[in-house]
Amino acid sequence: MFGVEVAKAGVDDDEDYWYCHLCLQRNLNVTKNCKTCGRHESYAQDGYPLPLHGNGSKFFRPSQIINVLEDINEVDDVMWTPLHNACVRNNEEMALKLLELCPELDAANDKGQTALHLATLVGSVTIVRELLRKGADVMCVTKYEKNTPLHMACEGGFRTIADLLVRKGADVSVKNSMERTPFHLAALSGRADIGSILIRAGTDARAQDIHGWNARQLAELRGHRDFQELVVRATMKEKQSVIKELPKAEWHCPLWTDVTETNMMRIREEAAEKERWITTMKEYHIARDRAIAEKKGEEELRRLELREQRRIERIQREREREELAAQILGRNEHLALEESKDSKKSPNKNHRPRPPLSLMGMKEEKKRF
Repeated sequence: MFGVEVAKAGVDDDEDYWYCHLCLQRNLNVTKNCKTCGRHESYAQDGYPLPLHGNGSKFFRPSQIINVLEDINEVDDVMWTPLHNACVRNNEEMALKLLELCPELDAANDKGQTALHLATLVGSVTIVRELLRKGADVMCVTKYEKNTPLHMACEGGFRTIADLLVRKGADVSVKNSMERTPFHLAALSGRADIGSILIRAGTDARAQDIHGWNARQLAELRGHRDFQELVVRATMKEKQSVIKELPKAEWHCPLWTDVTETNMMRIREEAAEKERWITTMKEYHIARDRAIAEKKGEEELRRLELREQRRIERIQREREREELAAQILGRNEHLALEESKDSKKSPNKNHRPRPPLSLMGMKEEKKRF
């Protein structure tokens, strides 16, 4: 449909522009009226199916909501409301505008996720704070995993959101379908700061999940030393200012041994593979340097041979030039010698004999003796 094509056109455009719904011309955000048709930026055409779902939540502007939505809680085939879509895309302006219109805050989609779940999932502190201010349920759970927003905040490592949820009364000991508390998920993410919040709120640091794993085991499995120390301090009888070495855990079970041995084997294999790779790269670099050196040596040898050949050719040319010059000089000397001999034999060789004066009409003077 026309509206879908228009929405797709604005998906990848810069955030500094907005598009007119009448003439589709692009305008700067600093302008409120279209530069082409003069319509206000809040103008919206009718006939857009579920306008704030999908890419429409980015294409439409908050000022257009009242012009395009007949039902603020309208859902699509998977029970997503416009507020769901705005939250999961972290579209703060659209979400805040929708919250001003008083939508259903705890509406759940087909997976049981509410707007608070989705805002927590993307780590949007602004939207979460506004949802809590409006009175969103902090104990709502998803359909299959049975996760609360606090579970998601701890798993994602969002400390500020976790603190907001705890302050609003979220249960820190609630368990999901895997019987894991938010403290378990904080251990998996290695966020000791979130774990401290949960401990101060009264969570059970020794709680086990459906497989018998507690938070310290999960933190140790992931290699989160800070979180392990946090759990040890929370469960130890005699407090210590500095823990240089963590006490040995007595609850390591066969499953733990199998998992840790498998992990250690994998780590050793990865280390061996890395060592082989490093060795291979070293050999490659050595071979490459040797090949480059040989190539440079061959090139240097060719250059020296070419230089010697050119020197020999230059000497040969100079020798031939000298021989030619000597031949020319000897020939000139021979010719000069012959000319000198001829000039002695016949001085007037090159001139005609002078005729008698009588023949020229002149009187010949007699010589006086």
